[in-house]
Amino acid sequence: MKKNMMAIVGMLMFVGSNAVAMTAAQVKNRFDLAIDTTFGGRTDSSFYSTPFDSANINACYDAAAKVKAFVYDHSKNLFGSRDSLLNEAAAELERVTMDVINAIKITKGATTAPGIKASIGSLDSLESKINGANSLANKVAKESFTISEKKESKSVLGAAYGKLLDLIRKAVRAAVKK
Repeated sequence: MKKNMMAIVGMLMFVGSNAVAMTAAQVKNRFDLAIDTTFGGRTDSSFYSTPFDSANINACYDAAAKVKAFVYDHSKNLFGSRDSLLNEAAAELERVTMDVINAIKITKGATTAPGIKASIGSLDSLESKINGANSLANKVAKESFTISEKKESKSVLGAAYGKLLDLIRKAVRAAVKK
């Protein structure tokens, strides 16, 4: 009886993990591509002078939501309970992504408006949020998981946080050089 139960649980985990619409690699690539398409080809001197495409900005928001959804779907234990640390980190990633992109848009407006000196105040105000998000990402990175889906969630979050922190560094560097 116990052996049959373990086989059923194993089959359910196999079917559940294969029924997912996107793989971890696809979610990572989607987030990377959205950030790179929107902000990647910009040098420090052209970062704020070139217009941002609103469709690309929306793709960044969507990609952050996909990361969050992936983590929510892949953070369950054998009993169906979600991992609070992974879910908190995913929700924070989505919020910080929106805040960073909005701060970049505000800074772009300040840097391109005639007679207004480039201001990085909106980016500076994000420092505490970025530090908090980085702290959360570090907690996730230090956590060890035995369930492969949680390991995938950890990997997706690590890659997304890394990409987001690179973006904010690039945005601040470009604003300082203005």
